[in-house]
Amino acid sequence: PAAMTTARGSAVYSRAGCLYESREYPNSYTLLELNRADRSARARVRRWWLERDSFGVAEDLVEGGIVELPWPDASAMLPAAAVPTERVLAPIAAIAKDESIIAPSLQGELTSIPELLIEPTFWPVPDDEARAAQELTEVTIEPIDAIAGLEAAGVTILSGSRSSGVTSALLWLLDTHFRATGTRLPRYIRIDERISNGRLGQALLPPRDGEEEMTAAPLLIAIDDVAPRDNRATQRLIRFIAAHPEAHFILGCHDSMHQTIVGEFPAAAEVERVFLRPLRRRDLRALVARVYGAESSELVRKVLAVLDSHRLPRNALNMAALVAVAAREPNLSEVNETGLFDAYVSLLLDSELVYEPHIAGMDRRLREGLLERLAYELLSRPVSRLARAGAETFVIDFF
Repeated sequence: PAAMTTARGSAVYSRAGCLYESREYPNSYTLLELNRADRSARARVRRWWLERDSFGVAEDLVEGGIVELPWPDASAMLPAAAVPTERVLAPIAAIAKDESIIAPSLQGELTSIPELLIEPTFWPVPDDEARAAQELTEVTIEPIDAIAGLEAAGVTILSGSRSSGVTSALLWLLDTHFRATGTRLPRYIRIDERISNGRLGQALLPPRDGEEEMTAAPLLIAIDDVAPRDNRATQRLIRFIAAHPEAHFILGCHDSMHQTIVGEFPAAAEVERVFLRPLRRRDLRALVARVYGAESSELVRKVLAVLDSHRLPRNALNMAALVAVAAREPNLSEVNETGLFDAYVSLLLDSELVYEPHIAGMDRRLREGLLERLAYELLSRPVSRLARAGAETFVIDFF
């Protein structure tokens, strides 16, 4: 249950549980106590406890199983941004276009997030846990509506594996939330492990000079690549968030970093977590449709064959890169899997979106040299892989 205020007004949303005919799914329900006299709302959450063989207070979800909610006020509403929607969202779309490895292959002049990105899917738990639950316990994990949760929680942490598309998902959330509510102006920044106050402060500035009116409404700030190098960096981030209670935040991170971040917030802080589901076959079909205007089942098959034969992760980067190089070919029927893979490798070696060329002067020639030496190192050892620490030592020695 949650209380939400948007440009349309305020309301209490009773996101109640469900009752099923079996114990295969979580069973729960909610009792609402609405008192018009003292203008209060209370939700009592109950769930089925398997070990007790009975319903009881859902103390695992909220302390005492009770959620206290403010009474909706007809006069309470967030100010709608007095700026045209496309003007507000243009800076977000520009970032998406710059970050996209596939944008040059898309047909037509695309200027909006819905045209540039496919809709991501969000889990309530990490993807490996969701898959394990469905395979081992036959429990169905349903995707969640991440947009609805952005207003309810002051801070939302979006976690995904590396190269899974966390940046694209953050931009999609900013765009979709504003189109749905119009109440919070979107901001996006990427930070490094130091999390400096100066960089954080840039999120509060208008995207361009002379657009001070684009700071009049509350903000929804997406902070990408959150990976603090120490506790002091984490505390700087938390203090910045606490200093701007009128804003809501989405923190993008990778792998298990969400656990570290959540653990540093005060217990009373409203922090929600959502997890990015990796791309599936249907997402690849949608990606191909963006490039060719119609689905090509043959290209989908070839891309998946390359991923599987070379044991590449089925992440957003690899799928987008393979589709992008295929789009350069005038005749798809002549594209074989070997040629597709070679073109994919060349794209990654040349792309500044994948590597940061200012680090150690890594141009294409140096990248190829490093990979050749690494391949020789693997062939000269009786192993099929290197531990991360060993690979990092190798790279340091190379320079």
